[in-house]
Amino acid sequence: IDTPGVHEFGLVIDNPDSLAEVLEISDYAESCRFKDCKHINEPGCAVLKAVNSGVLDYKVYTSYLKLRREAWHFSASEHEKRKKEKSFTKLVEEVKNRKANR
Repeated sequence: IDTPGVHEFGLVIDNPDSLAEVLEISDYAESCRFKDCKHINEPGCAVLKAVNSGVLDYKVYTSYLKLRREAWHFSASEHEKRKKEKSFTKLVEEVKNRKANR
């Protein structure tokens, strides 16, 4: 979308944990052993069980994880964002120095 003044757009989600409700994952998430299950590697995760058994499409699962990561990124505090940017900048400088010293 080419709209002057608009730099980015995306989903506005108050609570990234509520993403399960958006997708069919919510049907399985209700059966997870733990209420705060992240659906990544927790024991008793009904979502992972559904994915591994082929009942839940793997593409739906990976889309959910991607949306969740994006939602957490946009809800991160400014301090966390600066910290992440600083470590990335440091990594870039290290790579530049290694290339220069070859």
